Amino acid sequence: LVQLTAHVGPHHDPLRAAALAAAVELLHNATLIHDDYVDESTHRRGRPTVAAAEGPERAIAVGDFYFAKATRLIAEIGNNEVTSTIADALEAICAAQIDDVALRGAYPGDHESYLKVVRGKTAALFAASCASGAQLSDATPDEVEALRRYGDLVGVAFQMADDMVDFSPSSGKPVGLDIRQRVLSLPLIYAAEDKEVGPEVRRLLAGSLGDAEVNRVTELVRSSDALKRVGDEARALVEGALRELEAIELDGLRPTLIGLARSAVDRDS
Repeated sequence: LVQLTAHVGPHHDPLRAAALAAAVELLHNATLIHDDYVDESTHRRGRPTVAAAEGPERAIAVGDFYFAKATRLIAEIGNNEVTSTIADALEAICAAQIDDVALRGAYPGDHESYLKVVRGKTAALFAASCASGAQLSDATPDEVEALRRYGDLVGVAFQMADDMVDFSPSSGKPVGLDIRQRVLSLPLIYAAEDKEVGPEVRRLLAGSLGDAEVNRVTELVRSSDALKRVGDEARALVEGALRELEAIELDGLRPTLIGLARSAVDRDS
């Protein structure tokens, strides 16, 4: 997203765009490494997490190093607007992580709380990627803001689709991991609201979550219309994101940005 939106303005610099993209990816990986430690995740995409393979101290140190390296790359780019955009995103990510942990006491949560956390933890970096790439190429303020909104909507849709993957055996992580870790999840929120399965879902989530309880909650979510509701909502957000692109002159970038937005939702893992 950074490298694509860096083509929007009149001053495209491929080397600086690549450096910014690398910095954003380092930030992304730092958050994943720390998240895996906080959530006690053993695997990500079918491979052991840093915390599981090398211990929590190593995971924290590696994540911190990635943050430091990304900060250096962004400082060397020397664009104040870009620096501010990335800094805002990092603040949002950290604040949302605090909210996420606090809200686990009100599990499974509600739609409003879920969106607040997701906009910070996931969508903020999508939005910052799009905005900072455009800023780096001296795009207009209107173009930057439209791309920021596109990134925000795609990011929320991506997280909704990711929540659905937790109920798929092809996800590369144990099915029901979000349930076990009491992570805010839209399919669980919708299943808990369901007239038929909701009472049992809420009862199970209020107690201890062993293998039997997690498996039963997974069955109940799959049997309800929760996954369909989440999928429909995510696709509607993607369509909203695509409308943000209509007022921007994108030359040959439009098909790629459209494809990326749709692929955020239409995926198997």
